[in-house]
Amino acid sequence: MPYTPDQIWEIGEMHAEWLERESALTRRLFAHLFESARAREMMQHGLSRRLADLRHGVDRIFEVLPPDVNDPSQRDVRDATAVNRRLKGTPYRRAIGTPFWGS
Repeated sequence: MPYTPDQIWEIGEMHAEWLERESALTRRLFAHLFESARAREMMQHGLSRRLADLRHGVDRIFEVLPPDVNDPSQRDVRDATAVNRRLKGTPYRRAIGTPFWGS
């Protein structure tokens, strides 16, 4: 995945911007005064967890397969693909019968 230095910088900037926007959204959601306790509970235990999963997944992809890697290993590509499947909601662990990250 050869990217130019400018593209690598731009990808890094976009990643940082996304993380800032996710944090701002999470703060706004927790500060919001919901009309019902049920709505607040759904936000706290559902939406905020999904946002945290997205954040973890995006960070993990950048950790496993950074844009400046020219020749990633097959294991790194598989790990990044597994993260992508999880973000899309594919039941990866059940489909292949192994733990999510390993052995």
